[in-house]
Amino acid sequence: MHRKIKLVMEIPGTEDLLESVIKALEPDNRPLPSGMDISTKYCNGRLVIEIVINEKLEVLTLRNTADELLELISMLFKLHNSIESEST
Repeated sequence: MHRKIKLVMEIPGTEDLLESVIKALEPDNRPLPSGMDISTKYCNGRLVIEIVINEKLEVLTLRNTADELLELISMLFKLHNSIESEST
């Protein structure tokens, strides 16, 4: 039997911001370790990120990947907010 672990993160935001985040994450998501899959999409005002690993990978790999993605997303949100506040 093949077991998988799936982590789904949903992050609210504006469509423009979240579409920009998706584009920014694409180069960071490749190449992936064997046994891992990451998908990102915009759905109903949320960025939805799904990370799936198979039983060959450690759960720590999943956690580290999620941490890296969240750090990058946080940086992008801060940059966006900084640009927005300067333009007003």
